[in-house]
Amino acid sequence: MGVLAAVTLAQGAIGYFQYFTGLPEWLVALHLAGLGVFAAAHSASHFLLKTSRNA
Repeated sequence: MGVLAAVTLAQGAIGYFQYFTGLPEWLVALHLAGLGVFAAAHSASHFLLKTSRNA
């Protein structure tokens, strides 16, 4: 859960930085890569929480 929270906060920070700097191209790419990491972290946390309840 800590990884998911950290990734979510990083995505928020990148989003705010994008808003105030006018969307530089490299930052858009970083934000999209972060979305992939967020999706993976969310899926992993969901899987781990679901399997820990069944054990």
